Amino acid sequence: MFSWVKNNLLAFAGKISKILNISKKVLYLTLDVIATLLIGIGGAWLTSKGIDYYSIYFEISFRAFKDFLFSPAFLIILGWVLYSISKLIGLEYTKNTLQKYKNIKDKNENLEKQMRSITEDNTMLKKKLEMSYSELVKAWLSTSLQSLGIKKPHIRATVYYYKNDVFYYVGRYSNNSIIANVSTNKVVLNGGVLSKAWELTSYMDLHDCPIYDGDSHDEYIKYQTETYGFSEEKVNKLTMKPCQYYARTITYRYNAIGVIVFESAKRTLTDSKVKAIERHCIHNESNLINYIEKIKEYSVIVSEESANNSDEDVEKQFIGELEGKLNETK
Repeated sequence: MFSWVKNNLLAFAGKISKILNISKKVLYLTLDVIATLLIGIGGAWLTSKGIDYYSIYFEISFRAFKDFLFSPAFLIILGWVLYSISKLIGLEYTKNTLQKYKNIKDKNENLEKQMRSITEDNTMLKKKLEMSYSELVKAWLSTSLQSLGIKKPHIRATVYYYKNDVFYYVGRYSNNSIIANVSTNKVVLNGGVLSKAWELTSYMDLHDCPIYDGDSHDEYIKYQTETYGFSEEKVNKLTMKPCQYYARTITYRYNAIGVIVFESAKRTLTDSKVKAIERHCIHNESNLINYIEKIKEYSVIVSEESANNSDEDVEKQFIGELEGKLNETK
């Protein structure tokens, strides 16, 4: 019964709000004000004369009913009825509002999940594309070393691209998988070999560093310690101990976009060989430029805020610091 009365009252309230062109919130607030006003007036009227004065109300007669309609009791009862209706409408309005809010919240959460999924898929796709172009860079380096006749197990070549005063690793190749397999690295523009090449367009150090072998082990350690500040333990853990470096910028539309570095653990790179490398890069780096541009577009760079000093990362740290400290020689 109560449910039927409630549903009909709410339906009637909905029709009234449409007729008056007002929201249910305005309707129940208006009824609440009217109800409060009627109860207040009726109570004041009733207490001004006393309830005994209205004893006729309790008689069953037409006169009593007429007098009741023009009495404070009627105002009080009518006020309570309107107040009850306003609260009923208000509760229903609040319930509907909370449900709408919940629906909107659920919809937003679903949209956020979809956006996260799309973002994750997009990030994964970019990473896959970056890795694909990195493999193309490695293939270019392999072909170049083969063409130059220096595809040897003691030589490797590495490409970096430049962005916001930082050089980011793009790809590295050597037919010696031990010295080729190095995790992604970045080198700050701080005056090292990459920086010199960036400033001068090309840079080389071919003669000063001793070759690492049984006879010059101590000399190599001393050179690395005095020149680059590395401990003997750290140098001994390196998978490659280079003694020659040649680096040059990679230019696209008159702007340098990266640097390519050649390293050798033996005295293989001569002045004439370096000139041959330079000519080869000038004539054949158009594909390399395209790969670098694509990697820059798709690259997902993960910043490393602290250095990792584990054994597996010793070479990564060494290469970054070495190429950041190497002094220019002629």
